[in-house]
Amino acid sequence: MGGPKSVTQDTLQIVEKVRALIAAGQHGAAASLCEQNLGQLPPGAAAGLLNGLLLTIKGRPNDAIAAYDMALSFAPDALYAYVGIAEILVEKGWLHSAAVVMEEARKTVPATAEARALFDTLCARLEKLPRTAGGGST
Repeated sequence: MGGPKSVTQDTLQIVEKVRALIAAGQHGAAASLCEQNLGQLPPGAAAGLLNGLLLTIKGRPNDAIAAYDMALSFAPDALYAYVGIAEILVEKGWLHSAAVVMEEARKTVPATAEARALFDTLCARLEKLPRTAGGGST
């Protein structure tokens, strides 16, 4: 991921910190970190990732998916965009759609240790969820 509108290592560190804050239940701090950094970024994949996280925190999943899609339009290998979309779909109960998104990510994102760990975590989460008759899908 190398162009000026792609995701830099600095942005990935911010995304990882925001995700850790969310996991720790510190949504206010996570939102604040997103907002602080969004103002410094030009439109592109990095801005899309942070905006997607912020919109997720604010309870606007459809807008978050649109932001992640925008990130993917700039950087088709933006792993956290795929993960963000899949997590939202899981929350909505759309497990098949989440699995489809993650399969697309497997085809597109370079197979790094980080990618494998994120895939494994999300797949394990998918497997633990109850299956419902007629289940949700998009």
